[in-house]
Amino acid sequence: MLTIRSLIYNIGTYIFTIPFVIVLPLFFLTPSKIRFWYVNQWSKFALWWVAIACNLSYEVEGKENIPEGTSIVMAKHQSAWETIALQQILPTQTWVLKRELIWIPFFGWGLAMTNPI
Repeated sequence: MLTIRSLIYNIGTYIFTIPFVIVLPLFFLTPSKIRFWYVNQWSKFALWWVAIACNLSYEVEGKENIPEGTSIVMAKHQSAWETIALQQILPTQTWVLKRELIWIPFFGWGLAMTNPI
């Protein structure tokens, strides 16, 4: 059953990602807040879809302790899920990342639109 759910999740993600990426270049010249909003829509879909397809849910404890202003968050990267979920849990972000990630087709292009360091 786990394999079937994973397959359904992957197929749905590919189906959504293709039109998302086709529209992506239209946002390259927009202000960074608009670009971040558009790229953030993909992570919203991914979390919704993983909840539907894989029955995965999460709960954030201590969200009231997250400052609204500038802060630094260090993630341990225990899975790819955390990278997607943090976009929804935390306010607008700037990431410190390896340059090679930007070279990944589609994913890297969206990542580049978030003005990483």
